Parts: sequence; structure tokens; C-alpha cells
Amino acid sequence: MADNATEIVTYTRDQHKARYLRSFKLYVPAADVGPNTLPDAEAASHADSCVVLYYNVKANGRDQDLVLSTGPKLLNKAKAVGIDGKLPATGARGFVIVQASPTGGTIPEKAELRYVAKGLRFRCTVTDLYLPGDPCPIEGIDTGDDTNLPAGTILEWTSPPAGINSQTEVVEQADGTGLTGGHPEESDQELIDRIIERQANPPASGNDAHYQDAVRKTPNVPVHGVWTFPAIDGPGTTAIVFTVRTSTPLGS
Repeated sequence: MADNATEIVTYTRDQHKARYLRSFKLYVPAADVGPNTLPDAEAASHADSCVVLYYNVKANGRDQDLVLSTGPKLLNKAKAVGIDGKLPATGARGFVIVQASPTGGTIPEKAELRYVAKGLRFRCTVTDLYLPGDPCPIEGIDTGDDTNLPAGTILEWTSPPAGINSQTEVVEQADGTGLTGGHPEESDQELIDRIIERQANPPASGNDAHYQDAVRKTPNVPVHGVWTFPAIDGPGTTAIVFTVRTSTPLGS
């Protein structure tokens, strides 16, 4: 059975031993089941065996409870293992090709662009002097899947800097995509997966999980999986590789 906290309740070793002796006495009323008797030894041995089974039952119950958790209950479970909450929604990132006068122009960080067709907003992430044809890094101010735009999409500067044309085009990346990485808030299932991973490999004192946890907390980057390779270039060095949450199901 389970209490209000959904924790599976099992008998203690002593309770189980007592129930065993009670059942034995019911079947053999004349039997001596006192200390140091054979029934007493059998009851103790049986109780010891069941303690292991009870532990596994309780552990499985806790895992099942996690899988079915939602809302505040799930967030509380995340907090209990050191996860602050769901990963926030993110905007897509990528580059646009600058269209400008021959001498170019300075585009400041946070200069805003718009995708007029859907009313989506983006911004420049690096202040620099951009010449015609230079790639300019941008990220979504708005968030979610809609900010993932294909290569060739036309964006417009809200207030074009001096020397910069009002329109610009999304650059095609090596994998054929354009702006990627836009993602809604982390789903319940994604958070459950993170909780299970953290329980299996908790971060502590600079271990691999500690490095991986730091990478997952990188602001504005929808990190999904992280792997570490200790001593990759000799003692005291570590390589870190990570993937980002995909924009589409089964995406890479």
C-alpha cells in the first residue's frame, strides 16, 4: 500500500518475523516458537531475505512515482536533487549575411531584426564593423520552435544602422539549416530524464558530473547531452562535448 506521499509502505524485519511466527502458530498451535527454537530461526532467516525484496519494492515505487509526476510535484522532485527547475524556452541562433554600402557599417549588439511574416524578433549578438557579405551572429528575442527559420529567409532591421541595408538574409549552415536551437520550455519528460540522470550520476567535488552540470547551466544555450573526456591532453585537462536540444522530433 502507499501513504499520501505515494511512498510504498513495507513491513520492518521485526514485523515480518512476528507475522511469520504468528502464521506458524496458527498452523501448529502446540509448537514452541520462542527464542532459539527452529521456528524462530526460520522466521529470522525468512525476514532477512524479505528485507532485500522490500528495499527493491520501495526503490521501484519511488521511480514509478517520478515517471508519473507532473506540475509542482515534479518541480519539487527536481529541487530535491539540485535541479532548479525546467530549462527555459530559447530563441533560435545563427547568422545573417550583411547587405551594406562598400564601406560597411557598425551594427551594435542588441540591434533588432524582425521576421515580418510572423512578427518574430531577433537581435545581433556582437558589436562590430560589418562589410558587405559578412556574417552577423543573431539570436531570437522571441522563443520557441517558430524562431527556427530556414536558410534564405529575409529579415529586416528595425532601425538599420548607418551604411547597413534594411534587409538581410539568413545564412545556410553546414548541415543545410538556417536559424536553429529555438525550443519551448523543457517538457515534463525531458525534466524527468534529467532527474534520473542526476540521480544515477550526481555532481560533486569536480567530478565529471560536476563539469557536465556547469555546462547545462550555460545561459541561453539549450544544452541537451554533455560528455567529458578527462586527461585528454595530459593530466589536469578535460574535454567537454555537448549537444543542444533539437528543434524537430528525431532531429540531430
